[in-house]
Amino acid sequence: MNFNFSVLTLKGAQVKESTLPKKNAITKMSSHTGFDMALTGWSPDFLDLMDILQLEQTGNPYNFGSFSNQTFDNYMKAAITKDATNSQARYEDYVKAEKVLMKQQAVSVIDQGASTYLHNPKVKSAATTTDGGTYLKKAYVVK
Repeated sequence: MNFNFSVLTLKGAQVKESTLPKKNAITKMSSHTGFDMALTGWSPDFLDLMDILQLEQTGNPYNFGSFSNQTFDNYMKAAITKDATNSQARYEDYVKAEKVLMKQQAVSVIDQGASTYLHNPKVKSAATTTDGGTYLKKAYVVK
């Protein structure tokens, strides 16, 4: 995927594009120095808001922009401690945390992946996994 930043015009801003192989980009971002903005992606490992939001917690090694906000961290802590067994309160903690992220513009979501699947109705017990795969271990075909 290539992006053309030459069309970007912001008065007083200077944009210097640097295209790196993924491994080098991760190494550079992990150092938390030498860049002001990075374009990267993240795919959740499990189906929970925590998997995405925890990336921006203070001290998280994947918090490449070094975002730090005590209010955000407090909402995240509440979601995994005092509200961990109350799904509605936990969800509300995550909504509040995300609002802090968006207000502070800690991250900018520029796209969201999606997949569409067409399944033959004769195939039974096939399941789509949270990572976008298809689980066929228990699948069978009916006539």
